[in-house]
This record gives sequence, structure tokens and C-alpha cells, in this order.
Amino acid sequence: MSLEVPAPDQQSERNIHYYPWIDVLRAVCFLMVFCNHFSQQFEIPTLVWLSRSGVSLFFVISGWLITKIIMRTLHQPGFIRTFYSRRFLRIAPVYFLVLVLYIGFAQMAPPDTQAKFMSDLPNLATFNYGIFPISARFFGHAWSISVEERFYMVWPILAVLATKLRIKLTYILLAGLIVATFSLAPIPQSNDPGLIPFLPSSIIMGCLLSLHDKELPKMTGPVQVVLALVFFALFFLSCSIWGAYHPFTALLGMFCVWCCTVSQTLPAILKPWTKLGELSYGLYLFHFFPLYFSTILVTKLHIATTPLILTLLAVGVLGSTVLLAWLAAVGLEAPILKVRSWLTDKPRWSLACACIQFGLIPAGLIWHFFLR
Repeated sequence: MSLEVPAPDQQSERNIHYYPWIDVLRAVCFLMVFCNHFSQQFEIPTLVWLSRSGVSLFFVISGWLITKIIMRTLHQPGFIRTFYSRRFLRIAPVYFLVLVLYIGFAQMAPPDTQAKFMSDLPNLATFNYGIFPISARFFGHAWSISVEERFYMVWPILAVLATKLRIKLTYILLAGLIVATFSLAPIPQSNDPGLIPFLPSSIIMGCLLSLHDKELPKMTGPVQVVLALVFFALFFLSCSIWGAYHPFTALLGMFCVWCCTVSQTLPAILKPWTKLGELSYGLYLFHFFPLYFSTILVTKLHIATTPLILTLLAVGVLGSTVLLAWLAAVGLEAPILKVRSWLTDKPRWSLACACIQFGLIPAGLIWHFFLR
């Protein structure tokens, strides 16, 4: 996703336009991540790029949507304060809830694993995962949230400066794409060297699509379906050859997302998938909890992992994940969504939220270099 991927601000998205195919794509991206993680957890032969291709598409969606929001609100009074406060209230509550749950979960782990996780905690809590090595496997999928948060700490400010200096944002993004190409070198971390691109070209491609999607040709239904199938096939082929974060793969991912934005008509049979897509942020964050517990259950009870058992486990884990994400959406995200507009209209409250959002990453850097 980001996860991020994370699912973007649903209210802001609907204020721009609602694209049901994007929610369907989010659901598919999460299922790609889930299938790969489930396969790895139970040592089922799998294609590693499957999970990363899902995250790569999440990045494109995120860049496209956030840039739409930025361009729509850029000239409004208090843009920077409002943007960061809304970002904080959208991302932080569920993220830190999951982080607290992982702290509790770590207490059941062996002492050395617990110690490693606690040493990782400041980096996880300040979205600095990827800048510094993470030694424990717990909450490892938070890397994509961290990557997005670092990018969106800078992108709105660059948009403001570029507007004032009359510099085209496209030029800035193309320069960022060059940086992203050279940031594909492996970043040292013990659990998966080379997993994290410091600046994913996928996000930049999403931003470029957002700036120029109106210049692209319109498509009718059959043409849209054919082009979507072609672009998705090429995207997965590129993922398997060059990797999910290669600029060419990201370009194909951009066209995949474009195919999902040209039509707002969705067959009735796919409408349940939009609900799953709306929960994709929570699904991404929560899915490892039932996955871990299912692994423990199988190990402790010495259950043979036959195809039938694995199928039942996959259904159970996926169902549990949907339940957790739904509970978080209803019990935490929905109440915050109701008061968010009120909070962001109050300068002091929104400034406080914006300062926390903007200050987390620098605080983590200060801790790492000067206080640890």
C-alpha cells in the first residue's frame, strides 16, 4: 500500500471525484501483498515480486491522489498547516494503535527478539524505517508508510515554492525521478537487504499522472478494458524482470492507475471490492497479526499444512484481517473523521497536529544521531 501505502484520505478523494476502479485496484494490491506474505509465512513457493508489485501500485495511487489534493488546496489560506494536520489525523491514529499492539505482541517473543524490536521502536515511531537498519521482523511492513511520510513531508513544500518561483512541478518531479533511479541500490538492513527504495519512482509517477492526466486521451469501455489488461500484463512482466521499483515498471504502473481513473462506471459485481479497497490502509497494517497467530497455532498444535488446511487458514486470516480493519475504521477512523474538519478549522489545534506530523521524522533523526 502505503502501504502510503496506506489508503488515502477518503473524504478528500470524494471531494475531488470518486473513482471506484481505484478502490478495486487497492483491494487487488492488498490481496497481492497478503498472498505473498501468507506464502512466505508458511514456506509456500512464491514469487517475491508479487508483494512488491502491489506496494508499487499503492505508491502510484498515493502519489496521484495526494497531488490531486495538493493542487486543489494549494492556494487556500493555511494550506501547509491544513495539509499536515489532515495527514496526521488520517495516518497516525491507526498507525500508532498498531504500533502499540506490536509492543504488546513483542512481549511474547524471545528476549533477544524483544530487545531488537524495542531498539527499533524509535525509528518505527518516527517514520525513519529505511533510513536506519531495522533489526527485528515485527512491523516490517511499516517501511512503505515511512517512505510515503518522508516524501509527503517535502512534496507540499516543494509545490508551494515552485508555485511562488513559477517553476513547473513537472521539472521537479523529473529531477526526483533521476534521484529515485539512483536510489535503487540496496539499503542495509538485516531482514531483507535491498527491499526499501529510499525514494520510490512509483510515487513520482503517480504525481506526474495527477498533473497530466487531463492531457491523456479518453477511452471507451472496451478500449479501457483492453488497455488495462495490456498494461497490467506488461507491469507484472517488468516486475519479474527488473523489479517493482524500477522506473520503467513504475511507468507501466502509472498507466495501470490511469486506466482506473478514466471511468466512474463500475459493474455491480465489483462493488464489494470497493468496500475492501476503502479498508486497504487498515488491512495492510493489521494483516500480520492474524498471520502470526495462525503460524503459532500451526506450530504449537503440529498441524500438517495440507492444501486444505492452508486454504482454510488463508480464509480465516483474511477474514480476521477484514474484521480488525473494519473495527478500526468504525471505532477509531470514523470518529476522528467526524471531528477532523472541526480540528483543522481551529488554527491552534491544526497547527499542533501539523507540528507533530512535520516534526516526527526530524525528531527521530535527532534521537538517532545525538541522544541514543
